[in-house]
Amino acid sequence: MGRGNLAEARRQRGGHTLMYPAVCFFFFAFSPPAFISAQARYTIESVQFIPPAYYVGDRVELRARVRASADVTVAPPRSFPKITWGEFHDAHVALRDGLAEIQIFFTAYQMGAQSVPNLICGDVVLQGLSVSVRSLTEEQPREREPPRGNLLLPSTRFIIAAGAGVLIALVLAVFAGLLWLRPWLRHIIRSCRERRPYRKLRKTLAALRTQAGETDSRRFYIFLLDAVKLYMNHYGEGDCTAFTTRELEAYFARSLGDTADRNALLEIFHFGDEVKFGGRHSPRDRRLADIGCVAAIASRLEHPVREGRHAHL
Repeated sequence: MGRGNLAEARRQRGGHTLMYPAVCFFFFAFSPPAFISAQARYTIESVQFIPPAYYVGDRVELRARVRASADVTVAPPRSFPKITWGEFHDAHVALRDGLAEIQIFFTAYQMGAQSVPNLICGDVVLQGLSVSVRSLTEEQPREREPPRGNLLLPSTRFIIAAGAGVLIALVLAVFAGLLWLRPWLRHIIRSCRERRPYRKLRKTLAALRTQAGETDSRRFYIFLLDAVKLYMNHYGEGDCTAFTTRELEAYFARSLGDTADRNALLEIFHFGDEVKFGGRHSPRDRRLADIGCVAAIASRLEHPVREGRHAHL
């Protein structure tokens, strides 16, 4: 070998010698030994959701079972990342069958497939997870139902029927009562109507008795005789209020007959004419006597059975 070939061989050997340390340095400098070591220290055996099928608004448990070496710390997340599709609540870690079980509770408020951000549980990182939230209406689409009527309270129909029955019964009872009481009501109304002149006469006689000693004779007999005429219209035919005393003789004869009551009334009218037109004085005792006579005659006319008894005004 010549000198030229020997020098070329030495240069090539020196280049390989320098390249080997450089390759080793690059490999160790850029390789991820810590990541590989961490992955080798724990393994996520399973991830499940409880319940398996969940809907919008349900509280769901994310359960991850981790097999980890003794130097790996498995703990609940110190804080939860913010998510737009739901809300994380809390987390727990338990040991079951030699595995660390991570329990994370959340609620989803949006339907569809949603991504779960990385959850740092001590030295363990749960990553690449997703949730599938269902809706109660997506599986059974229904047409919009028409509006429904108002709901009735319990026993409403029974109460309405009972009330209507009671009301009808009351109406029938009142109607039957009116039919049964009709003759008595008619009699009472007729009696009240017939006794109205008598009540009016009694009221006038009571007022004249109170003023018997105060009113002058002429004024007293004007009121007394007019009250008697109004009352006798009830028993006679025609209006006798404008009759003279002579005309009243025939009117009383038709109404009362030839009786002592007829003669007593005519005597009062004759004496009253003397007082009204002749200026005759009437003492108080005579006035009270004439009032008592008129009251007694009216009482006998209203109560024929009680004839002979005087009314007390």
